[in-house]
Amino acid sequence: MEREIVLATLVAFWLQGGAASPPPIGTLANPRLTNHLDITRPGVYENYLVDAEGREQTAVTIRADNVVLRHCEIRNGRGEGIDVHGKDVTIEYVRIHHMLAGTFRKPVDAHGISGSPQGLTIRHCDISYCSGDSIQFDPARGQWNDVVIEHSRFWTGPLPKDALGFRKGQRPGENALDTKTPKDRTARLTIRSSTFQGFRQPAQMENVAAINLKENVHARVEDCIFDDNEHSLRVRGPDAVVDLRGCSFAHCGSALRVEDDARVSIEELTFGEGVEQHVEYAGKVRARVVEKK
Repeated sequence: MEREIVLATLVAFWLQGGAASPPPIGTLANPRLTNHLDITRPGVYENYLVDAEGREQTAVTIRADNVVLRHCEIRNGRGEGIDVHGKDVTIEYVRIHHMLAGTFRKPVDAHGISGSPQGLTIRHCDISYCSGDSIQFDPARGQWNDVVIEHSRFWTGPLPKDALGFRKGQRPGENALDTKTPKDRTARLTIRSSTFQGFRQPAQMENVAAINLKENVHARVEDCIFDDNEHSLRVRGPDAVVDLRGCSFAHCGSALRVEDDARVSIEELTFGEGVEQHVEYAGKVRARVVEKK
C-alpha cells in the first residue's frame, strides 16, 4: 500500500508540472462529440470527445502546421489515436485509451500517437491500453525530428472488462514509446518528468520495454519514473545514442537493457525495490554505457 501511495504522489507531481491546481487531463465541460477529427488548418482545437466507436480508421489526423490539440479524450478505436504529419504541433492535456486492434493472441498495431512530426511537443497527457505502442515514430520509417515529451503518464495493465477484441484481464501493449528511423537520417527526442508503468509479462510479445529506443535516434531521458516494467529502458543499435539522467527505477527485470553497439551515458540514477538488474547487455555486446561523474 505504501508503494502505491508514494507512486501516486510522484505521478501527480509530474503530471502537474509542479502546479498546485493544474487543468484536468481530458475534456472540459460540454465537449464536442465526434467519431473522427481531421485537422487540415493551423489553429487551436480544444475540448473534443473523439469516440471512434470501434472503427479501424485513425481517430484524429493532424495534416497542418502550427496546431494545438488541447483538452481532448480519444478512445475506443481499432486504428491510431492521433496521427501527426505537420510541423510545430502541440498535444496537451489529452487522454487516449482503448485503441485496440486484433486480439491479445493476434494483436494488430493501434498506437496512441504516431506519424512523422517535425517539431512536436506532447505534455500533460495520459495514454493507456493501446494494442501497439503508446507512441511510435515512424511506423513507415519516414523522417521525424525534434519531439519533446514531458509531464505525461504512459501505462497499461490487465483490462478491467472486455474491450473490442480483447478480454478482461488481458494486458494490451508493446511499448510506451518505440522509435523507428530512416537509415540515413537522425531523429532527436527529449523525454522528461514522465512516468512509465505496467509494461511487463504476460504481454503481447517478448522483451516488453517501457521505452524502446532503436535505430538512428539521439535521445535524452531525464527525471522520469519507471515502475513495474519488464525492461524499463531498452536501447538498441546500430546508431542509438541516449543520455539518461535523474531517473528512478523500481520493480523491473532490468532498469536498462543495452543491445549491440548502442551508446548510453548515465547520471544520477536511483534504483529502488525489485530491480533485478541495473544494466543488462544483449546482442553483439558492443554497447557502451558511460557513467558521468
